[in-house]
Amino acid sequence: MEIEREVLLASFTTFQIGGRARFFARVRTPQDLKEALEWGEKEKVPFFVLGGGSNLLISDDGFPGLVIKIEIGGVSLKEEGEVFQVVAGAGEPWDPFVVRTIESGLSGLENLSGIPGTVGGTPVQNVGAYGVEVGTAIAWVEAYSMKTYKKRLFQNTDCQFGYRTSFFKTEEGRQWIITRVAFHLSKNGAPNLSYREVRDYFTNRETPPTPLEVREAVLLIRSRKFPDIKVIGTAGSFFKNPAVDSTTLAKLLKEFPDLPHFPLRGGGSKIALGALLERLQWKGVRRGRVGVFEKQSLVLVNYGGSTAQEMREFAENIIRDVREKTGIEIVPEIVFIGDRLQIPGDLPRG
Repeated sequence: MEIEREVLLASFTTFQIGGRARFFARVRTPQDLKEALEWGEKEKVPFFVLGGGSNLLISDDGFPGLVIKIEIGGVSLKEEGEVFQVVAGAGEPWDPFVVRTIESGLSGLENLSGIPGTVGGTPVQNVGAYGVEVGTAIAWVEAYSMKTYKKRLFQNTDCQFGYRTSFFKTEEGRQWIITRVAFHLSKNGAPNLSYREVRDYFTNRETPPTPLEVREAVLLIRSRKFPDIKVIGTAGSFFKNPAVDSTTLAKLLKEFPDLPHFPLRGGGSKIALGALLERLQWKGVRRGRVGVFEKQSLVLVNYGGSTAQEMREFAENIIRDVREKTGIEIVPEIVFIGDRLQIPGDLPRG
């Protein structure tokens, strides 16, 4: 395990934004992780864990401590009765991992195709898309304590999965670094067509689609909504879809009768924020080097050379506009790293 110095972080994020890390360590084994944590404690420097960098906005000032880049790999598959347990290292790139499960004849993750990042980042946010949340497929999560360096297996219920959140986003949970994730997947699972656009894709079909066909549908739908991260810098959906009570929903529907919304189990409704932002005329808005993607209002983009400060100020303008016009307080889904990026939702995760 080598400690590098003054490493530019922009190239490690899909936003293509960020200053330098004072110290940087690539972790490929649990032993590497232990050594990196011990080094950081000895040097008395702060640190944060970086995975695929797909849900991050890093300050232009960079990070004054140690960035731990998780590159723990490996995938194994074992049959357990009616399901298969698939275990993946936290550093495995997510989408190639999804492809591997599909090629093994397994279903359960195909709706999550095309999402950037690594396996280890998915439980933290409880990544979800097109009717599926990753938490429904996770059996357990292996993580190491930053304080004791001891390993623990978190069973599914221990992870406390919720909408774009989990135990690992709590104050206590942030003390754990994910090293492996186990999934329970099926050979004969029914396709999840609960998301309207996915369901519509197979409208004229008489037989259920295969996991590969669902993946192809999801990738096509994503291509209509999200930019190519190899061309345009983005972190995907920048904001969470807000939950509102019945009174707020009634006010919104009075002004926007066709606004998509979905009932929540505990009461209230979830608003399709992208649709609301479009109705508030934010779709395609560009301010210099930053803007709202022309095909999806939830997606903020770096058109090239943007700073974190520019992106933060642009996001604040959107938050303020939504608050003033609807009374709704929207919050970022992405993670902010750096002292000068204090928008609610700041967590030391990548």
